[in-house]
Amino acid sequence: GMVIIRGKKMPIVGRVCMNLTMCDVTDATEVVPGDDAVFLGRQADNAIGPDEMAKWAESISYEIFCSIGQQNKREYVE
Repeated sequence: GMVIIRGKKMPIVGRVCMNLTMCDVTDATEVVPGDDAVFLGRQADNAIGPDEMAKWAESISYEIFCSIGQQNKREYVE
């Protein structure tokens, strides 16, 4: 999968461990600790939608929403 950091899609690397995820920011020298990472949504000109996530997981978008769980922080931004 991918995440969006500073408006650019970055690849997720390794395995997702509990609620921790690592992504490769090797080619993004402007990324600093504390930057927002968007897993589902839009930032700048890039977006990751539930259908795209479902395709990566070989699933459906409904399952993606159900898998988010209640322990993960949600922040809605207009």
